Amino acid sequence: MSRGCLGQEVLPGQLRWLISSHGLVLLPHAASLPPWVMLICGGLLAWRYRITLRGDPMPGFLVRLLLVVFFLTLLLSEYGRIFGREPGIALLALMLSTKLLEVKRARDALLVIFLDFFLVATAFLDAQEPWMALYLFGTLIMLLATWIALVRLAPLPWRSRLRLSGTLLLQAAPLAILLFLLFPRVPGPLWNLPSDARGGGSGLSDEMRPGSIGELILSEEVAFRVRFANDIPPPEDRYWRGPVLERIDPGGVWRANEPLPRYARLMAPAGARIDYTVTLEPHGERWIFALELPDAAPPRASLTQDHQLLATEPVVERQVWELTSYTRHVATNGLHPFERRANLQLPAGENPRTLALGREWAKRFHSPEAVVEEALEMFRRQPFWYTLRPPRMERDAIDRFLFDNRRGFCEHYAGAFVLLMRAAGIPARVVTGYQGGEHNPVSDYWIVRQSDAHAWAEVWLPTRGWRRIDPTAAISPARVDRGLEGAERPRRARASGTVPDLLHRAALFWDAANDGWNRWFLAYGTETQDTLLRALHLPAGDWLMLGAVLAGGSVAILTLLYLVLVGRPATRLDPARRAWDRACRQLARAGIPRHPWEPPGDYGRRVARQRPELATEILHIADLYSRLRYGREAKGETLLELRRAVVRLASRRRG
Repeated sequence: MSRGCLGQEVLPGQLRWLISSHGLVLLPHAASLPPWVMLICGGLLAWRYRITLRGDPMPGFLVRLLLVVFFLTLLLSEYGRIFGREPGIALLALMLSTKLLEVKRARDALLVIFLDFFLVATAFLDAQEPWMALYLFGTLIMLLATWIALVRLAPLPWRSRLRLSGTLLLQAAPLAILLFLLFPRVPGPLWNLPSDARGGGSGLSDEMRPGSIGELILSEEVAFRVRFANDIPPPEDRYWRGPVLERIDPGGVWRANEPLPRYARLMAPAGARIDYTVTLEPHGERWIFALELPDAAPPRASLTQDHQLLATEPVVERQVWELTSYTRHVATNGLHPFERRANLQLPAGENPRTLALGREWAKRFHSPEAVVEEALEMFRRQPFWYTLRPPRMERDAIDRFLFDNRRGFCEHYAGAFVLLMRAAGIPARVVTGYQGGEHNPVSDYWIVRQSDAHAWAEVWLPTRGWRRIDPTAAISPARVDRGLEGAERPRRARASGTVPDLLHRAALFWDAANDGWNRWFLAYGTETQDTLLRALHLPAGDWLMLGAVLAGGSVAILTLLYLVLVGRPATRLDPARRAWDRACRQLARAGIPRHPWEPPGDYGRRVARQRPELATEILHIADLYSRLRYGREAKGETLLELRRAVVRLASRRRG
C-alpha cells in the first residue's frame, strides 16, 4: 500500500464498516469479561457512530487520555493487575474501542483492524466449540471486507467485498491446513495460556468434604466421553475410578495419600475383557477415569497400588486414552501391612458413637462379610434419606449423620460406611469418580458429566480382596428427596416427543458434532501428529526433515494457487468493464477500434474527432467508466447511467 493511501481520509461508509466489524469482534467476549467492560465498549462504539452520522467533532487528546486513565483504574480495581489473560483482553477491548474516537485516516483504521485480528484469536481462550469457530470465521470475513474497503482505489459493492474476503480466506485454507498438520506441536493446550492451563477442573479433587460432591450434581459439564470397542458393561458395573481417599482428617474430611507405585498385584482379572477409548476433558490433574478395574497402564501413564490410573503429566489438554478393564476380579495376594495400617486409620477424638457401633459389630459378627451386610441393612432398614440438601454438620459430622439427621448425599454414606468398617477392624477406603453415563445414539458413545460424580467405598475381604460397596445404592427409591431428582438427572425426565425431549435430541446431535471437533481438531497434539507422521512414513523426531517437507508443501500450494488463480486470464468482468467493452466493440465495428494501450479518455477524444456525431455519447461513456474504475463514488447510479449511455450509443451509431 502506498504512503498516500495510508494517509487518505476515511469515508463515513468505511467508518460504519469499521465500527460494525469491531462490534462483532467484541461480542464473543461478553460471556467472559465483566459487564461494565462491554457496556463501556458499546458506549464508545455508539459515540463514534454518532460522530460519523452527525459530523460532530471528535474528542481531543486530553479527553481520550482521561478515558484511558479511568479505564486502567477500573481494571486495577476489578483484577488487581493489568497483566494476565482476562485483564489483558479487557484492556485491549477498551483501548481499541477508544482508538475509534481518533480514527481519521486509513493508517489508524488499519491499526484497529490488525489488532482486531488478534482479539479474534483471544476468543478461543474461553470457548473452542464449533459454533465459535463458525462465528469467528464470519467475523474474519467482515474484517477483511473492511480492509478491502480501505485499501481498494475503486469502490466495490458490499456484497462484492464480502465475496472477495471470503474467497481470500478460502484460498489461504490449504496452506493453513498444511501448517496445522505438520508444524511442530508444543505440549499443552492449543487455546490456553500457560497460566490458565490448570484453570479447567473436573470438579473432583484429592479431598472430599461433606457436600463437596453434592455441589457437582447441578453441573451438566462434560467430564469425559467413552467409546466401547466390544460389549458395554451393565449400569451396575459402570463405575469410573478416580482419586482414592484413605486418610480421614478432623471434620470428616477425606484426603488422598501420596499414590504408591504398584509393587504387588493384589487382584487378578476374571470375566470378559472390556476395551474402550476415553476422551478426557482437561482438568489440571493427573487422574485418568477408568472403568473399574483397569488392567494395565497405557503409554504415558502409570497404575498405582490402589488401582488408580495416573498420567505422567497433568491433563491440561483434551486427551484420548485407549484402555482395558475387567469388572470381575479375584484376590491373588494378601494386604501389605503398610496398606492395612493406612486403611484402618481412625480420627482421634471424633465421632465416638460411630466408632462404638463399629466395634460392637466386630464383637457380634465373626466375619467381615457379615459386618458389611449389617451396615447395608442399617441403611435399608432405618429412615435414612438421600438428599442434595443435607443439614450443615461440623463437629462429629459422621455421628450427626448416622444417629441424628440421617440425611445426606453419596459422600456422607461412603464416608460413614468406611469409618464403620475401620472401627470394626476391616480395612476400607473411599473411592471417588463417576457412575453411569448417558448414551448418545447419534455417534454411539457415552457422555459422562460432572452430574455423574459419585463416591463409594471399598473394603478388604481376606477371601475376595478389595470389593466395591456402594452404600448409597442401599437407600430405597422411596427415600430419595424429590427435589434432588430434578436437580440430579434433569436430562432423564423427558417424555418422548415433547419439546424438552426434542431439545435434548438436538443437544445430542450438537454434542456429537462437538465430539468430532474435539477429537479431530482441538485434541490434535504431539501424539496425534506423531501418529500422522508415522502413517506418512515421516520421522516424528526429525524436525529438519519435517521442516523441509513443510517448506516444500508450502511452495507447492502457493505455486498451484498462482497457476489457478493468478496465472490464468480473468474470465469474469465487473459490470462496468462489460459495459465499456460493449461500447468498444460497437465502435470497432464502426471502424474505430481501441488500441490496447489507449486509456478511456484518449480513446473517447479520438472517436470524437473522427465521428463528431458520436462525440457527446462517447465522451460521456469514457468519463463514466473512468469514474467507476478509478474514482470513489457511489457505484449504483453511475453504473446504471453508463449502461444507458452504451444503449444510446448503439442506437445513435445505427441511426
